[in-house]
Amino acid sequence: MEDAIQMLLALMTHQQMRWCARAKLVTRTQARLRVLYAKILAPSTMEDAIQTLFARMTSQQMRWYAPVKLVSRTLLQLGALCAKILAPSTMVDAIEMLSALMTSQQMPWYASVKLVIPTPAQLQTLSAKILAPPLMEDAIQGPLARMTGQHLRCDAPVEVAMLTLAHQPTSCAKTYIALDTCMINNGGCDRNAACTHDQSTNAVVCNCKTGYTNTGSAASVVCQDTCTINNGGCDRNAACTHDRSTNAVVCNCKTGYTNTGSATSVVCQDTCTAPNGGCDPNAPCTHDQSTNAVVCTCKTGYTNTGSATSVVCQDICTINNGGCNPTAVCTHDQSSNGVICNCKTGYTNTGSATNVVCTDTCTINNGACDPNAGCTHDRSTNAVVCTCKTGYTNTGSASSVVCTDTCTINNGACDPNAACTHDSSTNAVVCTCKTGYTNSGSATRVVCTDTCSINNGACDPNAACTHDSSTHAVVCTCKTGYTNTGTDGSVVCHGTMITGVIWAMLS
Repeated sequence: MEDAIQMLLALMTHQQMRWCARAKLVTRTQARLRVLYAKILAPSTMEDAIQTLFARMTSQQMRWYAPVKLVSRTLLQLGALCAKILAPSTMVDAIEMLSALMTSQQMPWYASVKLVIPTPAQLQTLSAKILAPPLMEDAIQGPLARMTGQHLRCDAPVEVAMLTLAHQPTSCAKTYIALDTCMINNGGCDRNAACTHDQSTNAVVCNCKTGYTNTGSAASVVCQDTCTINNGGCDRNAACTHDRSTNAVVCNCKTGYTNTGSATSVVCQDTCTAPNGGCDPNAPCTHDQSTNAVVCTCKTGYTNTGSATSVVCQDICTINNGGCNPTAVCTHDQSSNGVICNCKTGYTNTGSATNVVCTDTCTINNGACDPNAGCTHDRSTNAVVCTCKTGYTNTGSASSVVCTDTCTINNGACDPNAACTHDSSTNAVVCTCKTGYTNSGSATRVVCTDTCSINNGACDPNAACTHDSSTHAVVCTCKTGYTNTGTDGSVVCHGTMITGVIWAMLS
C-alpha cells in the first residue's frame, strides 16, 4: 500500500519536474527518456506521502476543478460546474476527499489539474471515467491502476499549460500491464480468505485464513469466524478467542472452570470438583452468581481467619470459646455442626437456648440441696456437693442428701442418760447428762453415770442416796439411827442417841 501511495504521488505530481511513468515502453530513445522519466524524492513517512499528494491535488498549491457529469462544457459553465476544494482538517478527511475527488460513486467523474483553457475536446482527452471503489484500500489502488495503465490507458499529465492532441503523445504514453488475478479484489475470494492458484491449472483457489471456516462450498467460499461455529470446537464451558499473532482459535476455560485436558485439547471442568476448588477442607466450594468465580465459604461451626481471597476455616470453638459464656463448654451439633454452648459442671443456664448464661448452681435454690445442707463444689469435677449443716445428719444418700436433726437420730449419739441439744452459736450437738446423772467422761465424750454411784451422790456418808421419782434428782436420806441435823438441801446425818444428849444439854 505504501508503494501504491508513493507511485500515485509520483504519477500525479512533480516534486522537481514532470513525471510520466509507464511500464513496457515500446520505443525508448535518449531524447524521450529525459522527458518521460524524472527523479522523485519519496516522502519520509506514509502520512507525508498522503499530505503531499493531497496538497498537490487541491488548492494548497493549485486550483482543482472537478465537474460532475457535464453535458456541455463551456467557459461560462465552468465556474458553476466546478468546485474549489480546501485542505482537509484531518488525515481521514484527506483520504476520503481524495477518494471522492478522483472517483464517481454513481456517475462519470472528470478530474483535470490546473486547466488554463478547458474545452470539451480537451476534457475528454485529459480525464478518465472511474467507478466508485467499495473500500478505502480500493479507493487508493483504483486511481493508481487507472493512472498507470493496470486496467486501461492513463492520460493524466500534470501542470499542463495548454494541452492539445498534439501534446498528448509527447507527454504520456500508453501502458499495458498483465496483473495476477489475486491482486485484483483478492481474486474474488472472501475478504477473510487467502487467494492462491491451483498448481496444475493456475485457477484461483480461495482458502479461508487461520481462524476462519468455510461455511459455503468449494466453488463459493464463505469464510466465517470459526468461534461463531459450535464455539470454535471449544469445550462448552470455554471461551473461543483468537491468537493475536496467528489468529488461530484459542480455547480458554471460563471463570469457575479449570482445564483438565491439555493446551491443544482443552477440557473445562467445574473448578469446585477439582480438590474442592482450592478451598479450605472445611469450606464448601460454590460459584458467584454474577461472575461464576469460585467462592469459598466456611461451613457451619467454622470461622474464616484468613481473608476474602484466601479463606482459612478454623473451628469457632477455638476462637473466644465460640462466643459462649466463659463458664460454658463450646461444642457442635452432630447434625448441623452449629455451635452449642453447654454450661460446665456446677453451673446452670439462666439465659436461653440461644443465649446461654451460666450461673453457679449453688446460687440457685441452694443448688437443689436440702435446706439444712450447704451447697459446695467438688474440687476435681466442680460438681455440686450437698453437705448437711452442723447439727444435722444425712439420712438420704450421697447423691440425694436429706438432712435430719442429729438429735433425732440415736439421741444424737449422746449417752442414753444424756439430753441431746444444739449449741446456740454453732448448732453443734451438745450432750448433757440428765438430772440424777453425772458426766464421768469428757466434754466431747459424755458418759452419764448415776450420781448416787459416785461418792454416794455427794450425800452424807450416813445418808442413803436415792432419786426423786418425778425429777430423778438425787435425794439424800439419813439412814436409820441417824437424824438430819442439816437441811433438806444439805443433809447432815448424826446418830439419834447423840442427838438426844445434845438436845437434853441444850434444854
